[in-house]
Amino acid sequence: MNPYIQQFESAVAERFSVVTVRKQGVVEVQCLDKNGQLVSSRVLTDRQLGNIGLLSAVLADLKLELEKSVNHPPLTPLPDTHNPSAS
Repeated sequence: MNPYIQQFESAVAERFSVVTVRKQGVVEVQCLDKNGQLVSSRVLTDRQLGNIGLLSAVLADLKLELEKSVNHPPLTPLPDTHNPSAS
């Protein structure tokens, strides 16, 4: 495994599990919550993995997205009885 992905994995390990899936010259980095639900993912080619600047930027973006998802739970729609447009 790529050392940058390993470093990313240990940085988010407290709240997320990181799974890397390699298929036909592509690596998908999947981030799962503790319930095993996919929160976010990124796909990189083998060539992109060799570009350290790009890889660092992609992993930093992924980490930011994960931090946002923890602070803001998904919205639950209001029931029709509480919806202002349901009059």
